Amino acid sequence: MQSWRDVIQSRKIRIGLLGISLCIILGMIFYRSILGSLILLPFLPFFFKYVDKKIKKKEERELKRQFKDALLSISSGLRAGMSIESAVLRCACTMKQMYGENSAIAGAMQKLDNSIKCNETVEHAFAKLGMETDLQEIKDFAEVLITAKRTGGNLILAITNAATSISMREETGREIETMLAGKQYEARLMNLLPLGILVYLQAGLPSFSEKLYGNVMGVFVMTIALAAYIVAFLWTDKITEEVMKY
Repeated sequence: MQSWRDVIQSRKIRIGLLGISLCIILGMIFYRSILGSLILLPFLPFFFKYVDKKIKKKEERELKRQFKDALLSISSGLRAGMSIESAVLRCACTMKQMYGENSAIAGAMQKLDNSIKCNETVEHAFAKLGMETDLQEIKDFAEVLITAKRTGGNLILAITNAATSISMREETGREIETMLAGKQYEARLMNLLPLGILVYLQAGLPSFSEKLYGNVMGVFVMTIALAAYIVAFLWTDKITEEVMKY
């Protein structure tokens, strides 16, 4: 069984290998030189930060979906007559069985388990988890829990409503993803098109593309083209991200 530290280390290695491979590919396409690939290596930290951010956003979406199931599990425990503390502790085991011990929700519920065992109140444990994960759904649920316990409200109803709210947001997100799927596919094709054109020119029209390589002016032109390509890629990715927020 991998620890969280092993998982993170493995991710760093994979991102690093991917970044080096990308530098080699871009260096050969835009400069037709290993030296060009080496020149791109100093930009690896930016690539690492970009990919790591994308992975974290994906994990955040997964945690949001899994947190809904955790709330339903807690609600089920309350209906069976458990206290909120016992229901949370049982939920930690349930999430491990459902998603595996290395899943985001299993780790989050384990933190809740540890906090409760250290005599922290459930609402404070959820509030702390919300700050650590920076997931708005967990923060909102912590506020609901605090209010319900302070006013003596119906915890089962509050938890069920929170799970329903997350489900509605998730459904809205899926509808947006479905509507954007075609556009995202087109954007990926457009991002690959310039690279395809350069490869075609090198393979099919070597005499035409020869002027772009092996001289100062060619290096300058290809550097501008590479910079424009990266800016366009990041711009389309940013637009997609902004739309997905809604």
